[in-house]
Amino acid sequence: MSILMLSWEYAPNIIGGLGKHVTELTEAMGGGCREQEQFDVHVLTPAADGAPAREDRSDKLHIHRVDLHPPEEGDFFDRNVASNAQLAHAARELASEIDFELIHVHDWLPATAGLELMHDWRIPLVATIHATEHGRYMGHLHTELSRKIHDLEARLCREAWRIIVCSYFMRDSLMRTFGLDRDVVDVIPNGISIHPPQARDQAREQQLRQLYAQHGEFLLLFVGRPTHEKGLHVLLDAMVLIAETQPDARLLVAGRDSRKQIMAVQQRGLADKVDLLGYVDDVTRNCLLKVANAAVFPSLYEPFGIVALEAMAAGCPVVVSDVGGLSEVVEHEVTGLTVYPNDPHSICWAVEHIRSKPDQARVRAHRATRVVRDQFNWDRITRRARYTYRTLIDYSSRVPA
Repeated sequence: MSILMLSWEYAPNIIGGLGKHVTELTEAMGGGCREQEQFDVHVLTPAADGAPAREDRSDKLHIHRVDLHPPEEGDFFDRNVASNAQLAHAARELASEIDFELIHVHDWLPATAGLELMHDWRIPLVATIHATEHGRYMGHLHTELSRKIHDLEARLCREAWRIIVCSYFMRDSLMRTFGLDRDVVDVIPNGISIHPPQARDQAREQQLRQLYAQHGEFLLLFVGRPTHEKGLHVLLDAMVLIAETQPDARLLVAGRDSRKQIMAVQQRGLADKVDLLGYVDDVTRNCLLKVANAAVFPSLYEPFGIVALEAMAAGCPVVVSDVGGLSEVVEHEVTGLTVYPNDPHSICWAVEHIRSKPDQARVRAHRATRVVRDQFNWDRITRRARYTYRTLIDYSSRVPA
């Protein structure tokens, strides 16, 4: 049985959590537990520099990268619609050789292609909603572009056969925002690949420790894009307070475009307290998580929070805002510490708590690692995704064409 998956991001073109999720999900689907039902997964995604147009990652996972040439006129949304027409054309060419039984799209970017193919082929469409325009902007859709995206998200949620979200927070948000019934939304959390202890790069860890904590500095780590909803500005405000009582505390900020925050750092007088690292690869990120004393994720809006899972898997104590999916991933004083959103004083309290009670922090970190391994492994996640696929395919076979 063949599944067509449409995603605007796929390795090596990974910008955020969506691209990582789709890549690791499909790799697990294509090479996972043989006791589970097997599907042939074909991923259709825009071309990426240096990546082949066709890549067979296993006998069950096939990547098809498409050169898209949208017109120059129109706004981002209009160019996306034109690109979707090209993506749908490529899908039809694939369908001349492959009998697809289900389509799975991720977020709104490939939605128009997915909806068009669903109606033409009369097969089920599954849509994973990773985040919404309404959520990112706290319900304030001030621009025409935002309203267009919101309307397409609403159409996708109404017309798809089944919606998948990564948290109960997202399920409830979609029910409120788009008027969905609970029984059309499946909650399947994001998964994470657990690296064995022997995969650690201890030489690199030592190098980073010498670079950033040569004199025993207390290291805090933020990983993510410096967008407003990720709350980096709140953490920088907290660092002003932390520096007053913990002068050896140091914040490392890793993520694409993080170096653009230099003015925000300097304006707060934190030039000697904050290091903006820019983009770091997965190996360096994992090493930083081993070196850091705590990872802090002060999001204002967070559907899930894969970065928190990565920190927990690495055994790094975590501090997260008590918002969205983060509240479901981290249990306060059990697997980490949760803080009030948009509250620098609350972050300051959590950092002091970790520093003054290191034994408790270590116990929470060990417990968090076990939770990640037990609840967020890919075998568990793909089993639930396969069940959704099978349920819809079986139902489709009983519905008259």
